Amino acid sequence: MENNAKPLVSIAMPFHNCERTIGLAIRSMLLQSYENFELLACNDGSTDRSEEVVRSFTDPRVRLLGDRRRMRLAVRLNQCINHARGTYLARMDADDISTPSRLAEQVHFLRENRKADVVSTFLLVFNGDLHALGKMTAPCQHEELIARPYRCIKLFHGAWLGRIEWFRRFRYDESCELAQDQELLFRARGSSTYAVIPKLLYGYRQENLSLSRMLRSRYLRTRHRLKTLAGPSGFVRGAALAFTESAKACIDC
Repeated sequence: MENNAKPLVSIAMPFHNCERTIGLAIRSMLLQSYENFELLACNDGSTDRSEEVVRSFTDPRVRLLGDRRRMRLAVRLNQCINHARGTYLARMDADDISTPSRLAEQVHFLRENRKADVVSTFLLVFNGDLHALGKMTAPCQHEELIARPYRCIKLFHGAWLGRIEWFRRFRYDESCELAQDQELLFRARGSSTYAVIPKLLYGYRQENLSLSRMLRSRYLRTRHRLKTLAGPSGFVRGAALAFTESAKACIDC
């Protein structure tokens, strides 16, 4: 699964026990209209047949990384960044789907918008039977995206495509679990430019919702942001943030 030609895009796809969905995720990337990429499928300690599914693909653009150790997403994403040979790095989750034009449109956007560092897209939400449930949208301009950074920077993680030097400059915080994408966006926002393409270019799988996971993710994201606040104004902002997130947690329940 090695290819010596230098790709323009490296796709980071860590996986853990995704044998039921990873084949479809990989096929959606191999069917991209933009073909100059490598797919870094990074095994994060899978105990099922996920790695066998990856190995079943003979396309030389598919590269298998990782091992049987459970290291968590941020560690594996940094591993993909270390091994990436492309000018751009794209994200892809092993249970989702990308439309055939996704990479082409995102690469074109970054080529046309030299100041942008990372671009995401709207999401089409689907269930386990591949039936559409709805869509998730977001603001498209950087100023709108970071208008309320202590609440959320609405750049959907699975659909990111950004410049590799940006990822290597900031990297993922490996101590941050479940909220590593928001932590990275929040930390880098002062010297970065984000954007969203207002098209449904990414399919997000939503099956069984886990309340415990939702609440833990919200707690960890809030905790990381509270660490950045200091002084009287920081106390007021932190109190407002804690109240808002507590209210959202009640809605989740």
